[in-house]
Amino acid sequence: MSADNQPTKKKKASTYKRVFKPRILWLLILTVLILIAASCCRIPGLIDHPQFTNKLDANFVIQLLTDNHMMWSYWAFFIIDFVWAFVLLRSIWIFVDDFVKNQTDYGKWIHSVLKVFKIIIVLAYVFDVCENVLYLWNYEYPKTIAGIKMGLYAVVLLGWLLVAIKKYYKRYFPSLLSFLKSAFYSLVIIVIIGVLLPKASQVNSIVVNLYMRPYNLGILLLVAAPIYAVMLAHYPSYFNIDKNRRKWYRANWSWQLISTVFYKNDYTKPEEKGTHAIEGHVNFLLRILGILFYAALFYFISFTSETNFHWPFATSVISSSMLLLGLCLLYYLRIKKQRWLKSNVTLLKSRIPFYDGDFNDADSDIDEVEEADLQQEAKRRLEKDLEKLASAEKSLTTEETENLRKIIPHIRIYGWIITVTVLITILFIGYLLFKYMTSDTELNNSLYTEGTAIVSLVCIVLQMVSFIYYRTFRSIFRLLFFSADSKLVVNAFYVMRVLKVDADEEVQLTQAHLDAKKGQLKEFYKHNPFGDPTGILKLLDRLNMGIFSNNIFFLQATAIFGMFNTAFFLLMNLVDELPFHFNAALIILSALFLYYGMLVVITKNFIFYRYSKEEYAVRNRQLFNFYLIIGLVVMLVFNVLTTKFPNNLFVLETVDRDKESELTLKEYTEALSPTKIKYYIGAYGGGMKSNAWTMTVLDELYKKDSTFLEKAVVMSGASGGTIGITNWSAIMKEDRDSLARTRMITDISTEHVLSMDLTHILGRDLVNYMFVPFFNKSGQDRSSKAMERYAKLAENQEAICSSTSYRAFWKEVYTENNNQFPILISNSTNVRGNQGMAVSIGGINSTNTYPSLLYQKADNILELEVYNDEAEKLEQKTISYYNAASTSNRFPLISPAAKIPTLGHFNDGGIYENSGLLSAYKLFRQINNQPGITDLDCLPETNVFISIVNDKNAYIKKTVQDYIKDGIRIKKINPNTELNAILNSVSSTEMMPIFIKTELERLDSLHQTIDFKTIYLPHQFNMQDIKDIYGLELISEKTNKPIYEHLYKCVTANNDSIKKWRFSTAANKRNPIIEAPMSRVMAPQAYEFMQKMVLDETPAGRMIKEISAIE
Repeated sequence: MSADNQPTKKKKASTYKRVFKPRILWLLILTVLILIAASCCRIPGLIDHPQFTNKLDANFVIQLLTDNHMMWSYWAFFIIDFVWAFVLLRSIWIFVDDFVKNQTDYGKWIHSVLKVFKIIIVLAYVFDVCENVLYLWNYEYPKTIAGIKMGLYAVVLLGWLLVAIKKYYKRYFPSLLSFLKSAFYSLVIIVIIGVLLPKASQVNSIVVNLYMRPYNLGILLLVAAPIYAVMLAHYPSYFNIDKNRRKWYRANWSWQLISTVFYKNDYTKPEEKGTHAIEGHVNFLLRILGILFYAALFYFISFTSETNFHWPFATSVISSSMLLLGLCLLYYLRIKKQRWLKSNVTLLKSRIPFYDGDFNDADSDIDEVEEADLQQEAKRRLEKDLEKLASAEKSLTTEETENLRKIIPHIRIYGWIITVTVLITILFIGYLLFKYMTSDTELNNSLYTEGTAIVSLVCIVLQMVSFIYYRTFRSIFRLLFFSADSKLVVNAFYVMRVLKVDADEEVQLTQAHLDAKKGQLKEFYKHNPFGDPTGILKLLDRLNMGIFSNNIFFLQATAIFGMFNTAFFLLMNLVDELPFHFNAALIILSALFLYYGMLVVITKNFIFYRYSKEEYAVRNRQLFNFYLIIGLVVMLVFNVLTTKFPNNLFVLETVDRDKESELTLKEYTEALSPTKIKYYIGAYGGGMKSNAWTMTVLDELYKKDSTFLEKAVVMSGASGGTIGITNWSAIMKEDRDSLARTRMITDISTEHVLSMDLTHILGRDLVNYMFVPFFNKSGQDRSSKAMERYAKLAENQEAICSSTSYRAFWKEVYTENNNQFPILISNSTNVRGNQGMAVSIGGINSTNTYPSLLYQKADNILELEVYNDEAEKLEQKTISYYNAASTSNRFPLISPAAKIPTLGHFNDGGIYENSGLLSAYKLFRQINNQPGITDLDCLPETNVFISIVNDKNAYIKKTVQDYIKDGIRIKKINPNTELNAILNSVSSTEMMPIFIKTELERLDSLHQTIDFKTIYLPHQFNMQDIKDIYGLELISEKTNKPIYEHLYKCVTANNDSIKKWRFSTAANKRNPIIEAPMSRVMAPQAYEFMQKMVLDETPAGRMIKEISAIE
């Protein structure tokens, strides 16, 4: 190229403005930096932000920042804030100033207002600087200065907002409204994944288990995430039907009236010429959905790593920064593509059949015509195609070729990004699978480490960048990776619709159109203006990437994936064993996208039949609507029939009661060993966490004291505590050594019960409960299936889950252990408010002379009188072992209420009393209600009440009370809304346990024969946890001064001790501390944590030793 041409090129290149103005780019960079700096300077409950508002002593603040290595982030925040605030306020100044200068509709007063506004901006910055200086100088909260600054910033931001609304409302609000309506389904999915799920207590173990069984992580990263992101961003474009600016068509794929539907934009009407801007804005916003999905997925996984590895920054900030940078990249690439299209679209349209949804004009190959003009219109289009064919034979100029090739660097970047992303993800998953398959145990600490967590997050970030490039340049792939031999690539250039003219002429015209369009492409690519692909582009060409520009292929590919997803979810519901092998996250995603797909298919076809002018759509419109109404009516009818003729899905199956197989209380007490110590054990509720902790503690007590079974009189539990004592008792039915018991307890504790629960909640139970009348589905609900799984892992499935009653099975355990085994009590809650009890011994009946102190009008769910209609008589019935236990573990929504014939519906036992101690205490009173015992001091033995507690709040209260000897006074309570107050009072499970524990503590202090011991599961906690329990501002009861420093020492001492107990060597300290959540799932590391917490040096271990040493 000659030197004379150089200035011309520079001038041409300068016709486009920068994509981002420098001040906006700097503002974005500084925003990300200041957010990261702020997130790195936080101590929950004390310093939540460098601009903290707590009243803390300056020396204490300096100590906190120094001890936690946060001094750098503290100073970095304020240094950046000096610049960030200036750039922000300067940008607002320029924005408002430019707007006012261009206004002619207002008088001079607007300029006066502008002057005042500028003064407020200056004052806001001055006070911001003063505030920063005071924070850096005094390390204290400058309340007055900060308050004035906040007020000034509020005025500034309000002014900016008013100007922005005035300037952009008409231009962008219609697009935003259209986006929200179109993307409603997708936004719901994203909110569930990114907002609701990360805050659920189960998520920690769910995410950790993704790594522990890496094939689940592989499915998520290699299959589910990329496809779901594309689907969420693509399908909403079909629901943008404002003003009917689209023409709808039906692809070849169809089943009855349900079809694969696609559309093409139509701007041929004069009054619609200006609406393409709205379509372009909406397309851009819809692509944001994919970025939102990846940001949500990033936060979903990273939130647990932040907790487990104690990362010094908030992953919510990193996720937000990732989202912000993703939006900027998407906008940047969109502008680049728009500019390329603007330079080349005229050329492309003149040579080949070209259309791009991101750039459109009034030209359309699919115009609607009157019926009488169909033949003439078809001929006119053929002539137009033949003109293009003649044009396509002409050679391109050098300048035209260069302009076309300017898009190639972006596609090359995409090629490298997608290649690197796929390779890193495959190698990463392959590494984890190798570690998993070569490990001898379920617990392999090399699978979930800080390194593997970071690599997985990097994979998600790379996938997001790949998605942005893919969605921006997908329509360009057909140009660079054209293949005349690929029908899918060729068809990506046009959508051929048959015009309804005379049959013979129709075939001729259609074929002529196709030949003309194929001829255009053939001539255009005879001398490929994009050049032969090289390097990474050659790899993409061999992968036939051009087919992804074909919208119909794209829809068919996603439809095939939808079919696989449906098959996967159906298999999960049909094969009881499968859900236990798949992660709950995959079950949730599969169900969400199954229902999402169903809504999309119905909505798309409804739009097609409502708006399409096609003859098929017009002819079948009423029939489709009829079938749609019929479908809704059928669902309603089946729902009514199921309500009228229930299928007994949640009804517990009863078995014949054989009193001969039961042991009475009298027989049991007579056979008790004459020991001087008696144990009365209560196990707290709390899901799988309680189940595992109860089994672990009971087994440790049994290991420490060989006479434990002789001393233990009763084990009473609520919710998960009941399942714990039930499972441990089932394990104890056989004579097993310590290693065998530990293995079985581990298997039960780490089983993926939540996956099965979710499969039923979102699938089988939902369908059976709503739409399956008449059939007997008793014993097929999620709670029954969970009990079957526990029984299988306890190696007692046939005996426990068939016809063996609760009392009969317990008697077998009792007999196998030499007639020395504690009574079991499963506690539940009748929905009418009464307590439900399943007691493993009989012979306790209320009479006027000998009232029952055990039941005290509680429902005895094991002694049922059921009327047999056929025999016309009452029959004595009872419930099997695990069925009776299941009534205690049915927290509302997660598990269905159990229906027991003649008694009613029963929910979780923790609703009535969550410690299990109440029933244990009532049994104690029942046993000792004998002549001669007039006072508890008359008892011949020491009665030790043992409370097995897994509750974090209870542990925090105990630890804080032991550390703060002077007591705590609440100066300011936590704020609470009316709704939260109602929900907290309804969901509280501590009301009754507080009463019974206080009563036992009182008896312990009054009588030498009563002892009360509590075995707490240790937890890590922070100052915010303490504040959540006690109040917002806390002072000493003795001095009336703040005690934050003492409380912080308590927090530090506790957490340091747990680290010491958890890890025996320095090398192990790099592993995360994963605590068990109150849920139906537990990671192997969380159960290992429990095992470490019963070692002799821990509080729980010391308490177990102390109990075992009581004489």
